Amino acid sequence: MILTGDIGGTHTRLATFEVREGRPALRAVEIYPSGRFGGLEEILLRFRREVAGTFERAAFGVAGPLRGRAVVTTNLPWVADATAAMEAGDPAAAVPAAAERQDPVCLRALDLFASAYAAEAGNLALRLLATGGVFLGGGIAPRILPWLRRPSFREAFADKGRLRALLEDVPIHVVLDDRAGLVGAARRALEEIG
Repeated sequence: MILTGDIGGTHTRLATFEVREGRPALRAVEIYPSGRFGGLEEILLRFRREVAGTFERAAFGVAGPLRGRAVVTTNLPWVADATAAMEAGDPAAAVPAAAERQDPVCLRALDLFASAYAAEAGNLALRLLATGGVFLGGGIAPRILPWLRRPSFREAFADKGRLRALLEDVPIHVVLDDRAGLVGAARRALEEIG
């Protein structure tokens, strides 16, 4: 069985997958509020109590830069250490709510955030020459879809001076499946098995 995790600032999603015909098949999934735990190891221990089984492989996607075998999370006061995680595992909602109330300060903050998000997504698309499309994942994008659908988002994405033509036709997609990170981690673990 494979243990996977999608560790974000808001939620930590953990899942187990069985391998069926060479593909990952979801067995169990749990979602935990990240901020209520002192670290990934604490969540993994709770998950192990709730979901029985032994794990031959584990793979985690963690929001933050990898340094050796550890990730210093960008939105939590955690260091997710691979060794500690293997031992434990054995191998943004308030802003949209305020926007619904039409709070002018919150609406302006969302406008600014969406513009910066689009500009950075455009920068990344240029760096990677992602002419086939950009996929926005994580917990924030699905919550701010109305802002991502505005023409101003596309404009900020493509506003790259003389390189604008490279980005004008690049498709922008929002990943709505909150299990996508888990499935990706399971596929990566399967690659390691060979």
